[in-house]
Amino acid sequence: MKRGLTFLVGLLFYWGLSACQQTDPQRTLPSAIYIPRESRDQDVPNVDETLFAEAYEAAQDCRGRSEIERALKIIQDTLQLGAPRDWHGRFIRLEGELKRESVQRTILDAFVLLSRERFSLGEMIEGEIVIQNISGQTVVIPATRSTSIVGQTSSAEAKSVLHATVAFTEYRPFDMVIRNSQDRMIIIDNDINLKPGGVFRVPISIDSRALDPSSPTYRTYELGGTLHPTIVRVGEATFTSRIALRPVTAHVFPRNYEHLAEAPLERLKDALRRSALTHLPIVAALLRKDDANEARSLLFAAMNEVGCAEPLRQTIITCLRIITGERFGGTPTEWNNWYRTLDKKESS
Repeated sequence: MKRGLTFLVGLLFYWGLSACQQTDPQRTLPSAIYIPRESRDQDVPNVDETLFAEAYEAAQDCRGRSEIERALKIIQDTLQLGAPRDWHGRFIRLEGELKRESVQRTILDAFVLLSRERFSLGEMIEGEIVIQNISGQTVVIPATRSTSIVGQTSSAEAKSVLHATVAFTEYRPFDMVIRNSQDRMIIIDNDINLKPGGVFRVPISIDSRALDPSSPTYRTYELGGTLHPTIVRVGEATFTSRIALRPVTAHVFPRNYEHLAEAPLERLKDALRRSALTHLPIVAALLRKDDANEARSLLFAAMNEVGCAEPLRQTIITCLRIITGERFGGTPTEWNNWYRTLDKKESS
């Protein structure tokens, strides 16, 4: 069965709905299906908060090691002690996050997949949203569900919705970073029925020229979102949980950029020598991971040179944003302070 659904999101954003079944090895359903805990208000006077701080850190450590069940047990045991209001709220929020992670590790995997990582300006960015049943049982997400309204005899109809997002970032010379975002709520019209290993797909197509089509520089499109199901049925069990999509980033370069991808570190050195402001952000985005540290050192050395022209200095900061992913201020002092702190960490 196939269905199609199209709409505009300002980026000429196209989505088509289609479902298909694929076979994957069966995986084990978790020992429990978690329902979000109700929050409660409480004050616990004269309590040593060190216990709760240590328990919170221990739960986060377990989370970092993917020991979700153990982290949840720590939270549940700690909440039984009667945590102060602030700590109670923090534990409840962490518990909710862990329960959603548990769902996505054991029942439904959801992510955005692109046809490739790099695109030329003018090409369509093609990909798909994938929601996959990784449990060993049939998973059903109903399109609609009747819900009662408190204080009324009537009922309302809840609908499963896919919240799709696109975050646009363009890196220009002179430390000009343009950001924009678009989102759209997509109603799921039909029930999603997934056998073990089954996959539900939503094709994506984005026009890379839709925002500032003439700009000869580097830009990214980060695609993500969240599935808000009315309810999820796994065998005989049911639960409610948002399903976050693992995002993916499309990198868009000016036409005929490919020659710059050959030996990008040498291209970066050449662009610095020539003060080629337009080329610098592009080659910075093309650097290999193995070249990142050397490139960073070159950029800082050039930025701090006596007589470095201000347009070049600001464009170097654009390159540093691309390489490091940092988003703080645009002055050399701020970047130098960050670099010194980083250098101490790496040398210790």
